[in-house]
Amino acid sequence: MSHENKGFESIIYLPEKKLLLGMCEGNWCEGGKRGRQVGHGKIVVSKLTRDADGCSWDVVDMLDLPGVADFQDYSAMAIHEGKMAILSQEDAALALVDFDVDTLAFGNDDAGVVMHLPRDVHCNIVYCN
Repeated sequence: MSHENKGFESIIYLPEKKLLLGMCEGNWCEGGKRGRQVGHGKIVVSKLTRDADGCSWDVVDMLDLPGVADFQDYSAMAIHEGKMAILSQEDAALALVDFDVDTLAFGNDDAGVVMHLPRDVHCNIVYCN
């Protein structure tokens, strides 16, 4: 393997829809150089399917993270009252964006706010990986 594992870094289960949202750690859902290309964050949407053979999670959609959350990597997400928080360890930043749980859609691509985790007196990242 040419790079470290870059699988799901955060998951959210939506029980009313029987959907699992899995946010990929790397851009393009990949590791290595391509995984660090900002602007290609993804959330994999999977649906729980049950049949005579058991159950499985089938991918039903891929969501592109909005432009305001153009980070080198992604480490956590949370949803609350029409907002999604997206955290990046590498960038030591948090993006807060509009997110509609019913339609699984983000608001305007550039809408939202980015808040940086505390920096030192020289503006260097203090909290990261």
